[in-house]
Amino acid sequence: MPEALVTGVLLGLAGLIPGLHYAMILLSAGPWILTTFGIANGMLAMVASVCMARAMHTLTVVYHPVAADQLASADPAQRLRAAGQGRYATEIMGESLWLGAVVTVTIVGVLILVNHITGIDIIKVYLRYMHVLTVPAFVAWFVYTVFKAKNTWGTILVFVASGILGVIALEHPSVKGSAQAMTPLLSGLFGIPILMSTLIEKKRHKPVEVEPVSTRKHHDELSRFGLLAGILSVSLPGLGTSSLVSTCQDLAQDDAQYLRMASVAESTGELLALAFGVLMISDRSSDAAVISRVITATTGEYALGSQFPWAMLAVLIAACWVSLKVIPFVGIPYRFLMWVIPSKIQSIAVAVGMLWIVWSHTGGWGINVVVAGSLIHFGARRLGVPNQAFFACMILPMCLSIFNITLW
Repeated sequence: MPEALVTGVLLGLAGLIPGLHYAMILLSAGPWILTTFGIANGMLAMVASVCMARAMHTLTVVYHPVAADQLASADPAQRLRAAGQGRYATEIMGESLWLGAVVTVTIVGVLILVNHITGIDIIKVYLRYMHVLTVPAFVAWFVYTVFKAKNTWGTILVFVASGILGVIALEHPSVKGSAQAMTPLLSGLFGIPILMSTLIEKKRHKPVEVEPVSTRKHHDELSRFGLLAGILSVSLPGLGTSSLVSTCQDLAQDDAQYLRMASVAESTGELLALAFGVLMISDRSSDAAVISRVITATTGEYALGSQFPWAMLAVLIAACWVSLKVIPFVGIPYRFLMWVIPSKIQSIAVAVGMLWIVWSHTGGWGINVVVAGSLIHFGARRLGVPNQAFFACMILPMCLSIFNITLW
């Protein structure tokens, strides 16, 4: 077991690669981990790797190069870094990850105890009833997003286009059930376009107003909104934390406040989804879904003992604590490398690596999905459509699955 956990932690350092979605690392290395360490230890290793990657994600988000002409629509952490507040942004995201870990262990631990005492799997019962609310919640969120959008018809067009691409990429008979089906979809809609934007950067960064050091607060009320959004994102699969938090962004008065709320939501939602998915309570659209796909494709079964849930929670909280302690040690050399290596060289190297992974696992089919996703992404940029519209690529296939609708 120690070897498996060390392997998982080291693998999680790949989260430092800017622009590379960590799900791609799990999809590539997951089968080898399970074959080498067995199902239970392999799953614990992947849990540890996801926690480490989540911590490293704080550095890649803050210090990843962003085209200056897209800075206004970039992550608030990147805007803080552009204003010389990179360490403050990293601190906010680190605190949020730890809060998400504590909340996850507390909630899941209590539910496991209830299950042991009463014999009722209360989580499955809860999610079964919440599952029917997914489609109405999606419709309500869609209407809200379109209503707020500056370009109504453009937003609807991107919703439809990304949703259709998601159905083709995830549900087509040639790839359905494959552990690699999400790799080209994630690369096309998110990874490659972001990297290409860096290559065509034309403008310099502009100063960004940030909260003065003397007036910084923890904004507990925004953290509570973030926790609620994170928990709801697990209860309503398909509606990611970003889409839920976007409905509350008017509550934040500056980038630091919005980053705190969004980071708490994302950390809580991702870690809860990871815990639920690994325990096979539910298959969420997150790293947990990737782990489930890898295990199914590799072994076809789950042989877990009664003590596994507690071991999983222990690994999750310990891995998050260790990962946050690692950030200061890797942060300085990482920032140095980001400064020394030209941003365009970084983007080219990561883009080539991502395309190689897509090609090696999915061939020409995956490359076509990447091209289509990239065109949708850049089309959305030209139309002024927010990134939230891209979530239709996961939501529409999930809605079809809920109603057992097959198109082929």
